[in-house]
Amino acid sequence: MKIFTLAHLAISLAGILSGFVVLVVQSFFYVPVLKAIAPTQNESPFKLAQLSVLLAFIIARFFAVSFRTRPLPLALQSNPEKRPEPNRLRIQSNKQ
Repeated sequence: MKIFTLAHLAISLAGILSGFVVLVVQSFFYVPVLKAIAPTQNESPFKLAQLSVLLAFIIARFFAVSFRTRPLPLALQSNPEKRPEPNRLRIQSNKQ
């Protein structure tokens, strides 16, 4: 099950990363201030923006894998035999 979780995280983050890369490219193409900074998209501000997006997604993937692959508490697991009994409040009626 862990391999499917890791594969899902990798594929979903790769898809989101490609969307953000396109967002950065389009921003440098259409936003006048950014186009003035890097008109041909080969300048260092453009490369720095792409590198920062890539590093942010590498850090996000690290945290997603480290937090997601921990075992779930017993109360959240799907195996009902291992679940603790819920503390149920017994409502007593006032009927006599």
